Amino acid sequence: MMHQSRIRRLRAEAKVRGLDSVLVSSHADIYYYTGLRLSGDDAGFLLVGRKSRPVFFASPLNNEAAGMEAAEVVFIRTFEDVGKHLGGGSVGFDEYHTSCHLFSRMRKLGVKWRRAAEAIKSPRAIKDGHEVGQMRRGLKINRSVLDGLDIVGKTERQVSREIFCGFAERGATAAFETIVASGRNSSFIHYTPRERRIRSRDLVVIDFGAKVGGYCTDMTRTFCSRPGRKERGLIDDVKGMQSAIIGEAHAGAAFSGLQSAWERMMMEKGYKVMHGVGHGIGLEVHEGSRSEVLKAGMVITVEPGVYLPGFGGCRIEDMILIKKGRSRIL
Repeated sequence: MMHQSRIRRLRAEAKVRGLDSVLVSSHADIYYYTGLRLSGDDAGFLLVGRKSRPVFFASPLNNEAAGMEAAEVVFIRTFEDVGKHLGGGSVGFDEYHTSCHLFSRMRKLGVKWRRAAEAIKSPRAIKDGHEVGQMRRGLKINRSVLDGLDIVGKTERQVSREIFCGFAERGATAAFETIVASGRNSSFIHYTPRERRIRSRDLVVIDFGAKVGGYCTDMTRTFCSRPGRKERGLIDDVKGMQSAIIGEAHAGAAFSGLQSAWERMMMEKGYKVMHGVGHGIGLEVHEGSRSEVLKAGMVITVEPGVYLPGFGGCRIEDMILIKKGRSRIL
């Protein structure tokens, strides 16, 4: 029933845009609309027309798809086999998950192709109770793993490996490559852990997230066992800014407004803005658009960060469930 409801919403989005059908190709979208989880190089396409039952085109190697309830399953050997089922009219496709090679083959099938990534992905923006529940499970695992960490004296890579193993022991996987950045390295935003040994006076940024039931989490904490005046001031500044931004995150607010508020606070404190204040999250770590108006049921991150070259940095990130009144920190 859940997948049928989602497909109805997709049909409604397609109708608004004048599309006769939509071809869904990304793994995350296929999982959302059918419950089938593809991995690695698995290929599959979900065709959703206005009235007929959806058709899922699967590789013969993916015989697990045979038991799918959300769509009729057709096993194919080449993409050209899909063309026999397209019919006429305009067909929407995901321009973000279609290679040039595949698109050149699509153009030969004799239908009118239209960009439709927004139509395909927009229903995912509003999370239902099941989706929020999966992310809550992941966040509980994050906290459990974090509580068991003892980082001083270990290398960045050792801490990263402990987090990876902690996820596996708790039945989760990593939603993305964990960042453990210490000392001066904490001034780098996207950083790969190295053999640097963590000291008690270091600022240590840990950006990590468990993935449970297909849903991602994203959480950042900054540690310092023996903070000096400058380290404590940096952490307090970021905590204060994050609290103020979260207070502005509610249904009806513009994501761009949160960014502007953060930029204003950073300018007042003399800091340089080096990335966005947050992003949507769900089946993928980064979802949606920062130009959106926030709606009840969306889940976003709020992650202000300050980075001082040659000294270190601080970033604090939490996941927020948008509500009509005060939003909730998950």
